[in-house]
Amino acid sequence: MPVKDYYKILGLSPGAGDAEVKSNFRKLAIRYHPDKNSGKSQEDAWYREIQEAYQVLIDPVKKTKYLQDRWLLKSRGISFEETFPLTPEYIELRFRSMANSVKNMDHFRMDHYGLQKQLLQLCNDETLDALNEYHEPHINQRIIHQLMYCMEPLAYTHIHLLRKPMNLICRKQPQLLNEVNEWFSKRKRQDWWERKQGWVIAILTMVACVGIALLTKMT
Repeated sequence: MPVKDYYKILGLSPGAGDAEVKSNFRKLAIRYHPDKNSGKSQEDAWYREIQEAYQVLIDPVKKTKYLQDRWLLKSRGISFEETFPLTPEYIELRFRSMANSVKNMDHFRMDHYGLQKQLLQLCNDETLDALNEYHEPHINQRIIHQLMYCMEPLAYTHIHLLRKPMNLICRKQPQLLNEVNEWFSKRKRQDWWERKQGWVIAILTMVACVGIALLTKMT
């Protein structure tokens, strides 16, 4: 799981003590507090990041676990996750980037399970909470359509787990929710037909052969 640089988020050097954590948190909290930045989604998103960093670094148990994850990350030579404010615009950018990646994939050789995993990671609880709190209908609609595009090459067995997060994204938009449910119903029917069509064709072929045989005997 990606590890954020909580010290950097609070403008601190690694190893800063509780007093410095509290002091910097207060300064940043005042600067980015929603009461001072009403309607500014980017500032509100930064406030969330600041709160998350503070809650981890000020809690002894959470801090110990975080420092272990941080040490493990550095020992493997892996960089920290880049921190961006989780606004609807940034979330949409991530989904658009995924859609562009899928567009350039060889659909016959792609890792279906890997793509499913990536899409589920994009639809994590933090993302869903942000989309529901900000509730930007047009952005939600574009994200849903990007998800549908990404799932087109996948079999139904690889996409059905994404139905729940998609329903959560558009739960305040009945028309979009209906579109999602109809899309999944259509994909389920297609999957049924793709799995059964061999048997159906074989049965129809047998019936046709029997019919031809009977007609031949009658003549």
